[in-house]
Amino acid sequence: MAGLAFTACGGSGGVSDAAVTSTTSGLSVTTVVSTTTEPVATTNPPTTPPPTVALTAQEALDQMASTRGAIDYSRLSEGPCGTFSLLVLRDHIEFYEWSDSAWLDISSSLGPDAEARPLSVTSNDYTLDGARDFLVSYDGASLGGHNYGGIFSAYKCVWGWTDIVSDDGVSQTADGLYYDKASDELLATGFLPDGNHGSIVLNFDRYSNYFYFESAK
Repeated sequence: MAGLAFTACGGSGGVSDAAVTSTTSGLSVTTVVSTTTEPVATTNPPTTPPPTVALTAQEALDQMASTRGAIDYSRLSEGPCGTFSLLVLRDHIEFYEWSDSAWLDISSSLGPDAEARPLSVTSNDYTLDGARDFLVSYDGASLGGHNYGGIFSAYKCVWGWTDIVSDDGVSQTADGLYYDKASDELLATGFLPDGNHGSIVLNFDRYSNYFYFESAK
């Protein structure tokens, strides 16, 4: 009578051998049977890149001012016509409009560069339309004159330098132009009633879109 005996043999890598011993009439026959075990597949989950966070208009302005080496820059001018900003560099100024995710250079709206070096920009709603305008100051003293400034503002969504009416006529700049935050007044140097020069308040005519010295309307 035949008998069967199984002896396991060591294997690796998913393959194992079993020795089968068959005994018949005193003879022993050993047969090796190989069995294969499929390796278990392991996969890593796909890597998802972190979402890109878009900069706000203010964050992008701060970054741009630093990159451009601006010595001063405006606050945001926001209104129905859009969002705008102005940079003061060492020898000129630049004007930008916000377009969803980036600032677009629209400096052609500024016209020719001023002869004097720009010094600073002061942002405020000088034209009383609900959106900030930009008062740009220039170093006229270095050219033998006086420091002066101009108001860059939007009228019916078109940006430009606003006229200033004085006893000397109409100009787009005024000597000593500055904004007094404490009194919330725009002032410039002009002739006082006694004939001397001093600071005079500028008012704005909303209907005709110009500034005027109180004594010059």
